Amino acid sequence: WWAFFRVDVHAVMGMSREAAWRIHIALGEVLLIFGTAHGVASLSALQADVVFKDFTAGPVGLILMYLGVLPVALVSAKLISYDLWKLLHFASLIGYLSAFIHVLGLATKTKTVRTILLAIVNGLALALYIVQKMVAKITAHSTTVRSAEVVEEDCGQHVFLCLDAPGFSFAPGQWGLISHSSILGRLFTAAHPFTIVPGPSGSEQVRFFIKVSGKFTASLATACKSGEYPSISLEGPYGNPPLPAPWASAVVFVIGGVGITPALSLLPEAHKASINLTPIYWALRSKRLLERCEPLLGNYINVDSSANCIRLNESGGSGRELLPLGAQSGSQDVGQWLLDTADNLAAAGAQSVLLFVCGPTSLASAAQRAVSGSSKVTWHLHIEQFLFLPNPPKLGRSRPKRVESAPFPSSVGNPS
Repeated sequence: WWAFFRVDVHAVMGMSREAAWRIHIALGEVLLIFGTAHGVASLSALQADVVFKDFTAGPVGLILMYLGVLPVALVSAKLISYDLWKLLHFASLIGYLSAFIHVLGLATKTKTVRTILLAIVNGLALALYIVQKMVAKITAHSTTVRSAEVVEEDCGQHVFLCLDAPGFSFAPGQWGLISHSSILGRLFTAAHPFTIVPGPSGSEQVRFFIKVSGKFTASLATACKSGEYPSISLEGPYGNPPLPAPWASAVVFVIGGVGITPALSLLPEAHKASINLTPIYWALRSKRLLERCEPLLGNYINVDSSANCIRLNESGGSGRELLPLGAQSGSQDVGQWLLDTADNLAAAGAQSVLLFVCGPTSLASAAQRAVSGSSKVTWHLHIEQFLFLPNPPKLGRSRPKRVESAPFPSSVGNPS
């Protein structure tokens, strides 16, 4: 319930989505510890046949909860897909339902204040989860695919999707969940999160720029190439974007690849709020993605400005051709660029700077290390990452210095 609360519990609590996810994991571990200890205590006090005969729902629920959690290791090892894990994870929900039946039965038999309150609290949590989940599925927008283009390059495939979504509105930087629009598809298939790219001004269109990197996105690309566009359901919007930020005198974007999608709406939002200091670092490998983003970014990026660093690391590129948005071939260290950018912003009078990072974990870690030391500006870090299932921290790894965070940071998952 904590992890999937529809109004975004991480935004309400003022924490990142990844932090909320880690709290969800911790709460689940505590629940399993207490459940296991309760089971051991019951087996010590009662005979095993009594426990499994009179309190069957309890041990069944505990076993199902374990079955819903253990496959996480298989996902981390890439032995099963995210979609399959998400379906298996629902075993935990069924296990919770079985445990609630156990608690309800105990309250009915004993009729004590403690057991009755326990049943009420657990029943309320279960009811709220089911209601918000059903409402989210039922109220999802059915869309029509207006256009879909699949681009193949040496670096992989991208799907550029444009949907007609009447009545759907969102704030810059928010994201939506895409799934099959049939009733069975809405209820039993994993919905996938993607950042919303605004359509043409005045239209009711939304766009998605998607990197093909898994089973779901591969099947989407295959359907779009065949011309038989799938029926798509759009849930949301979700997320609490970092802009507008009245306290910010500058916004710095550090982007990797298709992580540019939030910046396509956040960069105009920054200029709308009269924030004109918006240097951008963007490392990518897809020339077609760069070309597709040029009309959306061209009015907000000074191609002659040395403040920006857009690097196309394209295999087979000549390195001498003129690229959109003043991009150059090759690569540049993001850490050094951030240090130089801090000096330039301080010279321009900037004090509080929002640092928006969206890209692979390696890029986010490098950016965080670069701003964790002393600086001429105060950084407010906002990181969005692609996966909901972060790898566990390595033992003995030193923790980076704390960086002041912007109000209500959030992260976006893109498990495909």
